[in-house]
Amino acid sequence: MNKRNALYCLIIYMGVTNAASQNPRIPDVIVKRPVRATTISGATKQIITRQMMSATGATSVADVLKTSVALQLHDTSGSGADVAVSLRGFGANASSNTLILLDGVPTTNPDLMAPDVNVLPLESIRHIEIMSGSESVLYGDQAVGGVINLITDHQAEKNIRLQCGVGSYRARDCHARWADVYRSVNYQASVTHHVTDNYREHNEYENTTLMGSGFYQQPSYDMLIDYKFSQERTQYPGALTGVQVDSDRRQANNDTDYFKNNNQYLHVNVKKPLREAWRLTTDVFVSGMNGNGVLSSAFGQSRRSVFLKPMVTGKADRYQLESGIDVRLDDYHLGSSFGVTNNHQRLGGLFSLVKIAATPDLSFSIGARGALQATQLNTDVSAEAVNRAFVTTLGADYQINNDFSVYARRAGSFRFPKAEESTSGRQPLRPQRGDSYEGGLVYQADDQLLEWSIYQINLRDEIAFDPLQTPENPFGSNENLAPTKRLGSSLAVKYPIHKKLIADATVNLVNAIFRSGVNSGNHIPLVADVMAHGGLLYRFDAHWQLYAEAALTGREFAANDNANVGSANGGFTLYNFNLRYRYQAITAAFHVNNIFNKHYYLYTVYQVGVANEYFYPAPDRNFMLTVSGSFD
Repeated sequence: MNKRNALYCLIIYMGVTNAASQNPRIPDVIVKRPVRATTISGATKQIITRQMMSATGATSVADVLKTSVALQLHDTSGSGADVAVSLRGFGANASSNTLILLDGVPTTNPDLMAPDVNVLPLESIRHIEIMSGSESVLYGDQAVGGVINLITDHQAEKNIRLQCGVGSYRARDCHARWADVYRSVNYQASVTHHVTDNYREHNEYENTTLMGSGFYQQPSYDMLIDYKFSQERTQYPGALTGVQVDSDRRQANNDTDYFKNNNQYLHVNVKKPLREAWRLTTDVFVSGMNGNGVLSSAFGQSRRSVFLKPMVTGKADRYQLESGIDVRLDDYHLGSSFGVTNNHQRLGGLFSLVKIAATPDLSFSIGARGALQATQLNTDVSAEAVNRAFVTTLGADYQINNDFSVYARRAGSFRFPKAEESTSGRQPLRPQRGDSYEGGLVYQADDQLLEWSIYQINLRDEIAFDPLQTPENPFGSNENLAPTKRLGSSLAVKYPIHKKLIADATVNLVNAIFRSGVNSGNHIPLVADVMAHGGLLYRFDAHWQLYAEAALTGREFAANDNANVGSANGGFTLYNFNLRYRYQAITAAFHVNNIFNKHYYLYTVYQVGVANEYFYPAPDRNFMLTVSGSFD
């Protein structure tokens, strides 16, 4: 055993013995499946609790999201650090059409870099909210397919918590958190370190994150101050041809490509009561990133963002209101052998949404948002653009009885062009606009749940990469596509078979196609026609429990294959399990992914010029052993 692994084992041992020596009394663990709620806009909201995250053995946010209905993840690096999340049928442009929130604040980037869904250690997250469907009225730009909100835990119990783990591909990670209370202030600090070689050669990943927060609560106002700093280094093994995969699927096609960066954010949230049932909430979010690396050639990259959002919420008689403004300032820089890009973006919005209880059982939601984007782009040429958008939403919700409800809604959506998209092509890109229609029913009684929905998303001027090669754009370009459509249906079921055994299942079907143009009737690449997940949670006794799951991903065409000339990649099913043991304040979990060693791909790309496919192989069978403890 090398010194580094020995150190990790020593840390695990120390944490366990310290926790056991405290012998604290803790309540029995009650594991619940995701809870369903509704937003003020009438959309359903899936809530994944802390207990469920622990039961499944997830070690990152990306792991948690894999079990959610209507979600598909794309990972181009194999490290889990560059994961694009797709809600309701988006392919290579998924990260620009799914909005990631951190405590209600957008984490969007001015460039095409996907927001890091693993921006926080899983241990610091209280629960995750998933809102499927367009939510542009409430959240603005990019809330097209849906919204994922990561809610952090700022009122943790007074204790010290230590968690460490070891796993396949020399994976080691350790998380330590100290939480305390002084008068009316809850404060905590944490450090997390994660390092792994990953499945393929030249694919090492290392991350160190420092976090601190303070939550001050008074009758006149609440204030949260949250800060995070992290350093990250990722090696990129690149894509392989079919011949290379057959020869050695773990090999890399280079030994030079990498990216290292540091990023940080400061979030201040103030909630002030105005009068009975009314409140003013103000968010200020400042973030920055500096990085450099090699992707065929050297490059440097940086971004700065400032976000401000004051919002009034409240209830009066039969009315519930959310209204406010948001302003975002972004500066982005990219320097490489291809030149220098500087992008300055200013984005603002004004929104209001009201929910009206027409009767005790019937409610309506109506709202609107106006938004404006002003950009100044400096590359080899300079350009300025002003884009505008106006969207509305209308929904209805009827509670048939205590357990059964139905809903229907129509919601507009929009997305503004990003920095790199503005540099490609001869003409400025138009804002992407769309309409989403959905309806469904929800049955929830005791521990039983059944939810079914059907939806259609129609988009105009969808912004995506067009691989068509022309003399003006020999490598393809980002374009406004011909109209596209996504028609889908989702089903989620949870049923307690026995007091010790709970079953859950989710299925999502989607048909994402081009509605017109040269690719009319073709399937949109990288969108699986079916996603399904099933799980069984069995509690042996007060200490032991087992969660076993199967996850199916259907057929999809490779990225860039808009013409569907290549064959659709075959579907696959993965089987995983997590064995969990808990004694007093000590918890141990052993998680195995891909039990039957299935060979599949994280991502596939079709190269138009040579009519060939390139593959990003996914890991074989792998495991993770985690031990955690808490003590006063």
